[in-house]
Amino acid sequence: MNEGLTVGWEIMGGEGMLSKEMREKLIWGLTDIFRNNITIDATKRRFLSWAADMDIRYERVFSIVDIEESNMKKWEDVLPFYRNVKKEGIVLWKAA
Repeated sequence: MNEGLTVGWEIMGGEGMLSKEMREKLIWGLTDIFRNNITIDATKRRFLSWAADMDIRYERVFSIVDIEESNMKKWEDVLPFYRNVKKEGIVLWKAA
C-alpha cells in the first residue's frame, strides 16, 4: 500500500450481524496482516488464507472492501453501496 494514501477497510456486517468475537478477530486479523507490509504477494497470500479461514470458521462470507477515505466521504450519503457501508461497516483506517 502507498504510504501517502489513507485507506479504510470496510467490513460489511454491522453490530447486529457480527458477534463480539467475530468483530475482534476481523479487526485483529486485518490490522496484523496489513501493518506488516512485507511484499504484495506475501500479503495477498496471507490475506486470502486468513479470509478463507474466517469464512469457514464462522460459516459466513465476509465482504472486505478497500475504500479510500476521500471516496468514502464523497459518496457515503449519495450512493446506496456507500450508505450501507457507512451504516453497517466496521472502519479500520490505515493508522489503526
